[in-house]
Amino acid sequence: MDYDGDRNYRSGGTEMITFVGAECDTLGQFLTDNRGAATTLIFNGAKSYSTPLSKLDRKSIEQTYEMANVLTENRKLNLKRDFLDRQLQVARDQIARTTQEPAADDKD
Repeated sequence: MDYDGDRNYRSGGTEMITFVGAECDTLGQFLTDNRGAATTLIFNGAKSYSTPLSKLDRKSIEQTYEMANVLTENRKLNLKRDFLDRQLQVARDQIARTTQEPAADDKD
């Protein structure tokens, strides 16, 4: 990713890059599928730079990836629950409108 000053910035000789999920899900999935495997990241740009990931870095990325997946699934399930709750309320309202109790003088 070229330096753009928006999603990446430089500070104290370090360049920081902000990624979105679709740009880093491959790495998260790879590390999750290959737990414990030695991994080296290679950054290609004007110059290539490679760095091995420590066990702690790998584990942190794996856990962050898994947490992001769980949060995404939780959000989807909450939306589905809200939809189903609304459907249930509509059904209850329809039952209440169509079910009438006998009048008090009809009981005799």
